[in-house]
Amino acid sequence: YIIDEAHGLSAAAFESLLKTLEEPTPGAVFILITTRFSAVPETVRSRLSPFRFDPLPPAVIRDRLAHVCQAEGFEAEPALLTAIAESARGAMRDGLVRLDQVTSAGVTSLDMWRELTGETDFAPALVAAAAAGDPATMYGVMDRALSSYGDAGHVARELTLCLRDLLVLSCGGEVAAQGDALAARQGLAESLGAARVSAAMGVLWDLQTRVRADDRETALTLALEALSRRVGPGYPAAPIAPAGSRPAPIDEVRSILGAV
Repeated sequence: YIIDEAHGLSAAAFESLLKTLEEPTPGAVFILITTRFSAVPETVRSRLSPFRFDPLPPAVIRDRLAHVCQAEGFEAEPALLTAIAESARGAMRDGLVRLDQVTSAGVTSLDMWRELTGETDFAPALVAAAAAGDPATMYGVMDRALSSYGDAGHVARELTLCLRDLLVLSCGGEVAAQGDALAARQGLAESLGAARVSAAMGVLWDLQTRVRADDRETALTLALEALSRRVGPGYPAAPIAPAGSRPAPIDEVRSILGAV
């Protein structure tokens, strides 16, 4: 059974599942897969042994890709393997599939991969242009990203993930990005500070949760305009907090961002 993330189990499916669990065929093993454990009814959960599968860190995927390259005699520069590992978003299978694709195409360097796929770490450049008050560069980066990916939703998600990294770094935490991607994020986190980044995240969160526009490119453009006001020089670098408040610990920030 694959439990739908949005709708959970229907009444008919629930009755069928419960009956199957209570009266199993001898020797049968049931595996239920869900991305939303709370969608599983308590009467079913009480009969299960839960196992959590977390996304793998990019470093673990990168090391595995390097091992495969060495074992199979593939040539690939370390920067390429790092980029593939980060693009896999924690899925080892996706990383291995992408490695197979690039090696089959004779791609051995990061520059060749970016030229072939159009994949770039564009989000830090978007934030940097917005922070510098340079709308021409900001919209130029956005247009190139839209041209490469053809999906305004993807551009918005990548930008949101980048801002999440900046917020964690500004609070003293660690993120998955490595190499040039990490350096770019560290520089932005230091120059912007948590208050500006948090305000910018609010803009993108509104875009993804409240805006239901048919023209998502226009919605993204408007969101970038609002975001540039939050991260630009005119926005206060320090948050306005009530008396007696305290900075949130990094673990608390991570838990909130993980829930988002």
